[in-house]
Amino acid sequence: MHARSLHARFRNAMLGIAVVLAAVVALVAYHSAKAYYVQAGEASARAIVAAVQKTLAVGA
Repeated sequence: MHARSLHARFRNAMLGIAVVLAAVVALVAYHSAKAYYVQAGEASARAIVAAVQKTLAVGA
């Protein structure tokens, strides 16, 4: 009898591939979301600065 059956090796190989693919998808999703939120945050900060500058100009 084999120490590890063919079925067990196949199952472990498929599990390993699934884990690697899930990690790759998670990394791509993380980097995509991070880029989007950084860009959105910068745009929001620019809008706040523009609004403050207009307020200061009116008060000056």
